[in-house]
Amino acid sequence: MKRASPSQKQELLQTIRSALAILIKEHGISEHDVLTQIAQERFMASIPLALFQNRNLTVLEAIVLYLREKHHLPFKKIGALLNRSEIPLSVAYRRARKKHPQPLADVLLSPSAPAPSINLCDVFADSRHSPLESLVGFFREKENRKLHEIADILNRDDRTIWTAYHRFQKRK
Repeated sequence: MKRASPSQKQELLQTIRSALAILIKEHGISEHDVLTQIAQERFMASIPLALFQNRNLTVLEAIVLYLREKHHLPFKKIGALLNRSEIPLSVAYRRARKKHPQPLADVLLSPSAPAPSINLCDVFADSRHSPLESLVGFFREKENRKLHEIADILNRDDRTIWTAYHRFQKRK
């Protein structure tokens, strides 16, 4: 994605200010409510990296389980965040519940201890790649991490990460 020029940024900010003014004036929504909602949406679009430490769950299963249980999002909203269809997401959730019947550990995902997280929209924008390929490609190309580092973060074998990255490169 191309970066916006300073003049384009000013235009975008003016458009946002206009939309905010309309919301306040015509719909009686306070500026605080709008900004709170935006911050909440941004938070829901990010997931902690510690979520991927469970090797029993696939990347997709872990994400869907987290978004369903922690944020109570419907499959349609999860599909929009991940750029995926609802039906495979519901199947992934059902499989994740079978593999991981107890609730997600609150200690692992506690809001008091800010953990490193990633933005779902940045990672899963391209649906040509599998979730693991997208995640590995994001870490390798956007964050310039080594494959071994990525394997440690995702708690996967180095060879699995190597394979996922090379498939990611092939499908570019």
